[in-house]
Amino acid sequence: MGTIFNVTNDGILDLHHVEQECSLGMVKGGPGRNIIISDTRAAPKDYLLGDLQAGATKSLSCEHIVAGFRGEARIVIAIIYTSPLWHRPRTKRFPFQSEQADDGTWVWKAK
Repeated sequence: MGTIFNVTNDGILDLHHVEQECSLGMVKGGPGRNIIISDTRAAPKDYLLGDLQAGATKSLSCEHIVAGFRGEARIVIAIIYTSPLWHRPRTKRFPFQSEQADDGTWVWKAK
């Protein structure tokens, strides 16, 4: 994948218990064949980012979700967190669409 995804807390409050989930929405072009996969499998929930202070940025690991595929893909990165104002977890989802360049690198665009 080669792309580094970052999450930034642009708010004025710290976020707590921040987790990431990477879900594969669709991939066209499997190894050696042209297939379409529609799937919503999420990555294992061991991607805890911990606390994210106001103004801080952390890198995400989602490259494993498209490993072994070629062509184009859609993924959704979900960030789950709590804050001092609400103690129930909240989720924000960020969809991305990509195409693979001739050199094999993925070019991602926010949808």
